[in-house]
This record gives sequence, structure tokens and C-alpha cells, in this order.
Amino acid sequence: MVTNVIDQADNLVKAILTITNARPEDGGDYKCVVTAFNKQDYKLTSIRVDAPMPPTINDYTGETTITEGMEKVLKCVAKGAPKPNAAWYRNGKELNTTDCHVTPNDKSCDDVIYEVYEDNPSSSLHSTYNNQVLKIRSALYPRDQGKFECIATNGQLPNDNLVIDLNVQRLAFLKKPHIVLEGYLSRNSRIDCSTNDGNATVSLLHKYHPLAAFTERQLKSNKLSRKGQVFKLLNLDVGDAGIYACEARSQASKVIRWPHGTGYLFLSRARLPDFFVLKPEQPILVLKGEDANVTCESEGIAVTKLRWKKQTSSSYVSVPDNMVTIVKDRSTNRVRAILKITNAQMQDGGVYKCVLRVFGKKDYKLTRIVIGEI
Repeated sequence: MVTNVIDQADNLVKAILTITNARPEDGGDYKCVVTAFNKQDYKLTSIRVDAPMPPTINDYTGETTITEGMEKVLKCVAKGAPKPNAAWYRNGKELNTTDCHVTPNDKSCDDVIYEVYEDNPSSSLHSTYNNQVLKIRSALYPRDQGKFECIATNGQLPNDNLVIDLNVQRLAFLKKPHIVLEGYLSRNSRIDCSTNDGNATVSLLHKYHPLAAFTERQLKSNKLSRKGQVFKLLNLDVGDAGIYACEARSQASKVIRWPHGTGYLFLSRARLPDFFVLKPEQPILVLKGEDANVTCESEGIAVTKLRWKKQTSSSYVSVPDNMVTIVKDRSTNRVRAILKITNAQMQDGGVYKCVLRVFGKKDYKLTRIVIGEI
């Protein structure tokens, strides 16, 4: 196991320890002793003999949804004996390793899309870990949508692999913008600029006519407020009419805006609807055990709220929800509140009131239902 090499010309002596076909029992501490002129010195070393072990890769527990334009770092931590090699693949093609993490200012790194390198490589002969990194500098859809694979090998079978399926999220508004926005003089109007990225910066743009350039509306305590990514125009006046557009900017400077032909704000005067009726208009007689319907209906410049109430000895109380069906047609702002009495009993008789509310104003209609004995 030991070979001595002596160079008498230079008084150089080498004692070479060779371990062939290493086995676990060959591991341990070894001492090299030098003796000269009846004196001794020594050096210690340790040898570890690892049993061959095929590679294994730790499960990936990170986030797989990323925002377009953002950086994403994926790590493939492989273990084995001997130390495994790990490589990243995209669509079956191996991604080349780079040195951009060492020389970030190198001009050759300017066009690099994927940085691939080993994180904190160990110089130890007995290292069993390989932490292979894939850094996506600026995620792009659809280029980076889908699966990235890391494969670890070390000559021992089976090999291991890790597949990470990325979802690249493009910045987008959550709600489709309306062509026409509702607005009423002296009232407030809500404009929802919410996006699928809560960290995106949103702005509300405004112009007075189609040929003008958009300008950003600034927040003011009495004119414009914002909660999250939702704006509220306050105390509308004629100067607030025009065309509006939401604009959103991600942390990676991706910008989106409402499309042309949307966001027109026309202002009307808030008022109670001209059409507000009961059907039938006259009190109705219902025989005990039978069914009856009374429809309260309105149509105006905005969708109204209708609620049925029943008179008691002291006041009017709301009718249970299961006795009322609400039907809304937003294309015409027509609303119907249908009062349904099923298997009528004597206690169902009395005076009923349909209450209409809109713009902070209210109106009502009364009817009477009489329950007759068979």
C-alpha cells in the first residue's frame, strides 16, 4: 500500500499511500511519520470511504407562478456518491453553464437569458452535494411557460430528475373595461383598475375628447381617492366627463392600459326613475291555500334597489328573502321584485310596501292582499 520514492541528490523522500479497491474499513485516520537524527515528526490525514450511491434530488418547494418580467431562481440540490453532475434542460435541450454570476459586468452576459451555475461549489474531495442553479433573468410569456428539468448523474443508476412546471403570469386587468361608465352629477363613480398583480402600480388617466392626450388624474381628498387598485371619483361635476383609462405597471416595468374605445364617462342628473309600478296595481284577493304574485317594477337611469316590506302593528318589517325573487336587466336598468305567497294563510293578509332606493333617495308603492276562506 506504500511506495517509497527517494531522490538522494536532493534528499527528497516521498511515501505514497495507495488504497486500491477502497472498502469502508479502509476509512479512518492515517499518520505519516518522518524520522531523522533520532528525531520524529508527523502529519495526520483522514480518509473517508463512501459507499456508491445513485443521485437523488431534493423536492422543489418554491413558488411556480411568476410575474412576466421578473427574475426567477430555481435550485436543483442533488446528492450522491460520488458527487453527482447536475444539468438543466428546456424542451429536451441542455442549457449551457455561464459565469455571469461571477462577472456580471461582462458584456457577453448582456444577452444571456438563462444563467446556469453551481452555487457554492465545494473543493472537498468528499463533497456529495451539487447545488445547480438556474436563474431566469426576466421571465417572458410564452417562452418560459412550462417545464424546466434538472437531471443528476454520477455513474450510479438510476439517475434522478426534477421537473418544475412554471406558470408565467402576464400582467392583466381582472375586469373587462366597460365602454360606457356610469356617472351622475354630484355623486361618486367607482373605476376598478384591479390587476392580477397586487404589487403593480396603477394610474387613472383622463382626457376630455378622443383627439386629446391622456393625463394622469392625481389623488385629491375631495375629488379622487384610491383603495388598493380601485379609484373613486368624488362629487362629479361637468369637468369630470370624458374618457378614462386604467394603466398598470409591474415591478418589472411591464405596462398595460385599457384598450381604445372604452371608458367613456357621460354624466347625468341623479333622479328617481319615471317608471315605477305594481302589477297588479289594485289590491288582490287570494283564497286560502292558493298562491299569489305581486310584481314591483322600476326602470330609470340607474339600477335601483327594491325591497318588499309588510305592515305590522307598529312598523313595516322586511319580507323573508325566500318570498321575493329579484330580476335585473342591466341593459335597460329594469328591476323586478316579485313577491310570492305560496299556500296562502290568513296571517299572510295585510298591507305590503315595495320600497325603491337609488342615489340616496327613495319612493314606495302600497298594495293590500286579502285572504279569503274557501
